Amino acid sequence: MTTPRPQALAAAVRGDRARVIDLAETVIAQHTVDVAVAPGAASVMLRLDSPVGTFNLAEVVVTEAEVAVDGHRGWGSVMGSDEEAALACAVLDAAATGDVPTTGAITALCDDAIRAEAALRAAATADLRSTELTPG
Repeated sequence: MTTPRPQALAAAVRGDRARVIDLAETVIAQHTVDVAVAPGAASVMLRLDSPVGTFNLAEVVVTEAEVAVDGHRGWGSVMGSDEEAALACAVLDAAATGDVPTTGAITALCDDAIRAEAALRAAATADLRSTELTPG
């Protein structure tokens, strides 16, 4: 996986939130989980790269959380207000950092989410290309 795990987990929430929550609940049932930073609202700057440079487009509201699973720290952040999903992402990030038995399932979840988002972007790009005007 080349995408950082917290970003891949956020993508997984966008694609299959229930799968993320279910896997996090499995980890919670099998390991000691301590909440270091309770889920809460924050904002991040959305930056846009363009041919003329990078600029700040807007601030986006996110929900962040930080936990430890068996002493291994993890962080999660999702767009919008979703404390349960942010906490689940943090749990899965920490679990994968600690290389628990569910690490393979967490990696598969992340890989599936990144592939699904890439396919959606490719389809959207193809749709846009079909609307290009040609001179003549």
